[in-house]
Amino acid sequence: AGCLAAELRGRLLTLRRGDERLCDVYGDGAGGPTVAFNVRNESPAAVGALAAAAGIQMRHGCFCNPGACAAALGLTPADVRDAGDRGQ
Repeated sequence: AGCLAAELRGRLLTLRRGDERLCDVYGDGAGGPTVAFNVRNESPAAVGALAAAAGIQMRHGCFCNPGACAAALGLTPADVRDAGDRGQ
């Protein structure tokens, strides 16, 4: 599974839309066979729906692992608390 995840990470990083990278891939792959990524300018729900239509199972959005999401975005615990206090 780790080899497949590494292959997917590499391929996602090569995808382009025009001159710009299509995906942002998070982490260094040390977390096992999970690949965290965003497709730029697309909603996680839309990407998840397209994957499901192709028979690919995904968890989408930051709610599947909020701690890792906050870390990948460089948010501190205080940032996360402040956002929660603001209802975000």
